[in-house]
Amino acid sequence: MARANASTNSTLLRLLSDNIVEMVQFFDGRGRCTYATASARTFFGVSPEGAMPSIAEQAMRAAVDRAGSESLRNVHASVMSSGEPVEFECQVHDAQGSVRHLQVQAKRVKSMPPAGFPGLMLVLRDITEQKRADQIKADLAEERLRHARFESEQRTGVLLRQSFAGFVEIDRDGRLVDFNDRFAEMLGYRREELLGTHFMRLVASAFAKEVSEHWSRLGEVDNGVQERPYLHKNGSVVWLLAARTLIRDEEGKPRSVFAVMFDRTEVRSLEEQLRQERHQLNQIVHTTGISILVLEEDRIRFVNRAFTELFGFKPTDCHGMRLQTMFPALRGALLSSASVNRPVDGDLGVCEEVKLRRKDGSEIWTRCSINLVDHKADHETEDSRRRFVVSIEDITARKRTEQALQEISRAKSEFLANMSHEFRTPMNAVLGHVYLLKKAGLGAAELAHLDRINTAAGHLQELLGDVLDLSRIEAGELQLERTDFSLDALLRQAADLVRERVESKGLALRLERSEGPDLLQGDPLRLRQSIVNFLGNAVKFTEQGEIVLRAESRALPSGPVALRIEVVDTGVGIDEASRAALFEPFRQADASTTRRYGGSGLGLAITRRLIDAMGGSTGVVSRLHRGSTFWLTVTLERSEKVSLLLETEVSADDVEQQLGDRHSGKRVLVAEDDSVSQGLMQAILSPLGLDVELVSNGEAACKRAAARAFDLVLMDVQMPELNGLQATRIIRELPGYVSVPIIALTANAFEQDRNNCMAAGMSDFVSKPVDPKILFARMLAALDNCAELRQTDATPRVVERTPETPPVSVPASDVKIEARVGKLEADAPERYPGIALQQALSNWGAPGIYAKYLDVFLVTYREVVAQIQSADPKNGYALAHKLKGGAGQLGLVEVAACAARAEAVLRAGDDPENELAHLAAAMRVTCASIESFLAEYLQDPAGLAASR
Repeated sequence: MARANASTNSTLLRLLSDNIVEMVQFFDGRGRCTYATASARTFFGVSPEGAMPSIAEQAMRAAVDRAGSESLRNVHASVMSSGEPVEFECQVHDAQGSVRHLQVQAKRVKSMPPAGFPGLMLVLRDITEQKRADQIKADLAEERLRHARFESEQRTGVLLRQSFAGFVEIDRDGRLVDFNDRFAEMLGYRREELLGTHFMRLVASAFAKEVSEHWSRLGEVDNGVQERPYLHKNGSVVWLLAARTLIRDEEGKPRSVFAVMFDRTEVRSLEEQLRQERHQLNQIVHTTGISILVLEEDRIRFVNRAFTELFGFKPTDCHGMRLQTMFPALRGALLSSASVNRPVDGDLGVCEEVKLRRKDGSEIWTRCSINLVDHKADHETEDSRRRFVVSIEDITARKRTEQALQEISRAKSEFLANMSHEFRTPMNAVLGHVYLLKKAGLGAAELAHLDRINTAAGHLQELLGDVLDLSRIEAGELQLERTDFSLDALLRQAADLVRERVESKGLALRLERSEGPDLLQGDPLRLRQSIVNFLGNAVKFTEQGEIVLRAESRALPSGPVALRIEVVDTGVGIDEASRAALFEPFRQADASTTRRYGGSGLGLAITRRLIDAMGGSTGVVSRLHRGSTFWLTVTLERSEKVSLLLETEVSADDVEQQLGDRHSGKRVLVAEDDSVSQGLMQAILSPLGLDVELVSNGEAACKRAAARAFDLVLMDVQMPELNGLQATRIIRELPGYVSVPIIALTANAFEQDRNNCMAAGMSDFVSKPVDPKILFARMLAALDNCAELRQTDATPRVVERTPETPPVSVPASDVKIEARVGKLEADAPERYPGIALQQALSNWGAPGIYAKYLDVFLVTYREVVAQIQSADPKNGYALAHKLKGGAGQLGLVEVAACAARAEAVLRAGDDPENELAHLAAAMRVTCASIESFLAEYLQDPAGLAASR
C-alpha cells in the first residue's frame, strides 16, 4: 500500500514538474543542482538525463548583466547563511544564446530530499517579453513628452512673439541675442536692426553710467526689477519696466540675462500729469481761504494751511487726534446724520452751522460741510474704514451781521408795534366819540361834519392797516388762519363794504356766482381783504358804468376746490408799461405829482403777497380806456360748517341791538389804564344796558374778578402793575372763570401779539382803534357761546358785590359847557399855548365832552413828571408812554412830544434828566392853559373845580 502511494506521488510530482511554467531548481549545500523542472532544463538546454549547471555555472551565463551575475554568485551563500529569502532580476543567456530577462526568487529549504539536508530553492520567471512591452511603453511616453515639449516650445514662441510685453535675452557681453517683435516695436526698430546690438546703445545717456555699473556686477544678483528710460529710434524717450532673470551655465557662471519689458511711457505721462494735478490741488487746498480737514473714521489725517491759521493748531498737533477731542460739536454734527452710517460712497451733503473752539480758547461760528469721499470694507473681517472731507468756513462776521439785522428787525417790529399803538389809541377815541356824537341827536350840518371825520379816520385806519400788513408780510410774521366759511357770504360781505362808495359815484355793482361748492376752509378774512382791495381799486378808477364781482368754485378730482375770483370794471384801464409794476409796494399806474387818483399803492401789493402765501396767484388783464379785470386763483379745502364770527362780524347790521336785547344786564369788567379810553368804553357800552365796571390795571382786574362774578372781560394788554397777559392767566385760575370770555384790547396788531393773547388764555382779540361794530360782534359771539356752555354747567357761580376797589369814575356828565367857537378860531394859539385847540375840537366834536376829559387829564397827570423821576426805568417808561397817549388824544402837542422823547430815552436805558426837565416845563405851561380854558369857557368853573 505504501509503495502504491509513493508511486502515485511520484507520478503527480513528475506531472507538476513537466507542466509548471515557472522554472524551479533545487541546490544542495555545495551549490549543485539536485532537481530542476522541465521548463528549467529546456531554458538551459539540458536533457532530462543530463546534469543541470551549478550556481557558479549559471552565474557565468549571466555575465551579460554584471549585477545579476554577482547576485547569482552570492545568493547561495547569502540565503543559506541568513535564511532570509532574496528576490532580484538578472539577464542570462538561454540555450540558444539569447539574452533573457529573469526574475529570481531565492529561498532556503530546511530539509531537502533525499538526504534531508538544508538546501536552496530558486524560482526563475522569464520576464523578457514583459520588459520589452515596458520598454515600448516607456519609449512611447518619451516620444509623447518630446512632442509635448515641442508643442509647448512652439506655443511659447507664439506667446513671446505676440505678447504685449517685450522679451529680450542679452548675453554676458551685453549684446541682444534674442528678443520678440514687441520689444523691437517698443523701440521703433526692425528685428534685423537690433539683433547683435549692444544694449547700452538703447539706454538714455542720463542713465548710461548707472546701467554700466550695474551690468558690471551682473553675477551678484540673479533677479531684479528696474524702470529706466530707453531711446526710441526717432530720438524720443521710452520708459520701460524690466523684470530680469540671470541665466547661468552648468558651472554656475552668468551666461545671459532674460528680461520681460513693459512699456510705461504713457503711464509715466499720466503719472506726471497726475503729479502736477496733485501739486496744483495741493496748492489750491493750502491757498484756499476755506479750512479743510480729512478724517479717517474719527481721526484727523490732514489739515490745510487755512485750518492751522484759523484755529491756531500746527499740523503735527492735529494728525491722529480724535475729532471728539478737538471739536466735540463737530463730532456731534457728524454723527447726527443717519446718512453717515450708510456703508456706501457718496456725497452726504451734511451741512451744519456749529460753534468751534480755537487753540487759544476763543470760539467762532463756522459752517461745516461733511462729505464721505472713500469707503473701504473687508467683508471677511467685517472691518470698515470711512474717509470724510470736512470744509469749514468762518461765518462769525456773517453771524454778527445776521444778529445785527435781527436786532434791526426787532427794532423795526418794536417801532411798528409802538407806532401802531400810538396811532390806534387816538384813532380809537376819534372813532368812538364820532359814534357817540352821531347818536346825540345833532343837526344835519353837524352830522355831515361827523361823516367827514369818520371817512377821514376810516381812510387813515385803512392806510395804517395796509402799512402794518405789509410790514408783517415782509418780516415773515404773517400767519394764515384755517377757518370754515361760506363763499357766498364772503362775497356779499366784500360787496357790502364798498357798496356805499359805488353808489355814491353812480355806478352799478353786480355779483356773479357760478355753480360750485360754497362751504370752504381757509383764511376768510385775508381772502375778503384781497377781494375788497380789488373792488376798492375798481371803484377808484371807474367813473361810469359798472363793477362786476365774479366767482367760480370748481371741485377738483383730488378733493380740494379751485377758486377763481375776478373783479371787472369799466374804468380808465392800464397801459402795458404800467401793468408790470402794479403789484409792487408804493407803485401806482400814475405816479406824477398831479395824479388824479389818491391811494398809497399798497393794496395790490398786499393782495399779491396774501394770495402767494395761500399758494395761489394773481394777475390783471387791461387795456387803456377799456377797463380792467383783476383776478386771483387759490386752492382751498372743502368744509361742512361756517364760521359764525365772520357772519356776525360784518353782515349783522343790527349787531348793537342784538347785543343789547340778548345780554342787557350782563356784567362786563373793563381793564384799561387810559382814562380817556375808560370813558369811551363806558359811554359805548352803558347805553346797551350792560353793567360796566372799570379798573385801571391788571392787579385791580384780578381783585375785582375774585370779588365779583363777571360775564365778560375786556382786557387791555399794556397796563402798569400787572399787564393784561399776566392778569388773564391769574383770572383763568379763579373759580368759575374757565369759560368766561376774555377779549383782548390792544393797539399792537401784529400776529405775534394775537398769538401771545391766545396763549395767555384770552378768547378773542380786538385791535385799537376799536370799531364799535366789530367790538359788539365779538362780544355778542362770545356771550352767546358762553350762554350755551352755561346751560350744561352744573355748578352755579356765586355773585357778590363788595365795596372794595370801587370802579373808576369820570366827571359827571351833567356839567354844562359853552364854547365861544368864533373867539377860539381867532386867538386860541396865543391864549392857550401847548394846546392844538382847533384840531382837538374838530376831533372831539362837542366842547363839553372835550372839557370833561381835559379835567380828567389834570386830575390824572398833574404830578406825573415827579412820578416818572422817582420811578425805576421800567415804571418810568410806562408812565411816560401813558402820558404821551393821553396828551396826544387831547391835542396837548407839546406835552405829547416831550413825553415821547422821555419814553425813548427811558426805553434805551439812558439818563432822562434833560428830557424830564423839558417835559416838566411843557406840563406847567400846558396845565396852566387847560385851567385858563376851563375857567373862561365854563359857566360854573367853581363847580367843576369842586368835582376835581
